[in-house]
Parts: sequence; C-alpha cells; structure tokens
Amino acid sequence: MGTVVEFAARSTPRVETTTSYCRPHTVRLAAPAERAYWCRHFKATPEQLSSVVKQVGSNPAIVQMFLYRR
Repeated sequence: MGTVVEFAARSTPRVETTTSYCRPHTVRLAAPAERAYWCRHFKATPEQLSSVVKQVGSNPAIVQMFLYRR
C-alpha cells in the first residue's frame, strides 16, 4: 500500500516551468527579428551592436557592460 509520502509523491503532477518568452542566451544578429530585439534591448543602433559583438562575443551580459561603458 505505501506511506502517505510515497502516495503524495506519485500523485502530485509535475509542473513545467519553461516559458517561450525568456531572453535568448546569445546575441545573434543573423535574423532581422533577433537583431531588432537586441537593438531595442540595449538601446543601440545595429552598427553599434554589430561592432560590439565582433569585439567581445555574443554573451549578452558582456555586450551590455561594454555598451554601457561607452
């Protein structure tokens, strides 16, 4: 039959916590929609963003630090 804890563990449904609207993990500029998203997010022009990504890579935190230091 089992204990109450075992029964509760079996009967509790798992809830998925993933969402489709979370921020991407890399700054990719190939697609126009992604480029527009990151330009809005960092309040930068496509030329500024492209230059920074070429210099420091595609990590959003590093790109943000570099853009806000200017």
